[in-house]
Amino acid sequence: MYKIIKKDGKQLCSSWVTGEAQVTYVKGKWMKAPEWLAGLGYHLLVYKTLEEAVEDCLMLNFMCSCEIWKCRVKGIIKNMPPAGSTDKLAHGHLYAANFYRWPVGTVMVQSLKLTKKVLV
Repeated sequence: MYKIIKKDGKQLCSSWVTGEAQVTYVKGKWMKAPEWLAGLGYHLLVYKTLEEAVEDCLMLNFMCSCEIWKCRVKGIIKNMPPAGSTDKLAHGHLYAANFYRWPVGTVMVQSLKLTKKVLV
């Protein structure tokens, strides 16, 4: 599995969300979604293949400096909840609707550990 990470100074952060939904990652440490999101059934997203991660990373690199990391995962969520607005998440609100879509090739996991940087 693969995770797209946004480089914010020396910190490794969530690539798609900011604010109250953001996770700051540490290589080799198991990380989870913020408690308020996990309580609502929303956890971390990872990509199944490097190719799918690269495709989204290319799009994100127009907005920020991204890296792709190989990761280990625990607790794959079989039935992902509806996708939501990333703008609302940043302010601590969840607005999910059927017209939002999860990025292609992603799965939701309860926790992940970054193991190796693959692409910068």
